[in-house]
Amino acid sequence: MAGGGVRPTPAGTAPARHTRDVLAQTARLESAVTSYARPPTAPLTLLGGGSAMHHLVPRALVSFLRAHPDVV
Repeated sequence: MAGGGVRPTPAGTAPARHTRDVLAQTARLESAVTSYARPPTAPLTLLGGGSAMHHLVPRALVSFLRAHPDVV
């Protein structure tokens, strides 16, 4: 039997087709997000209201910097 091989059933081809679509969409999303990437040394500007900038942001920054000591 030359060239026989295995063929998927319709129940197998449907998920495979959707999986290919999801992987293609994931690649497009990754490409789109990559265009917004900045070098790790680029400055970051935080904007917020007075209360948030005085109360919430400092605590959040301390927590973040403790969890990520390599970020300066």
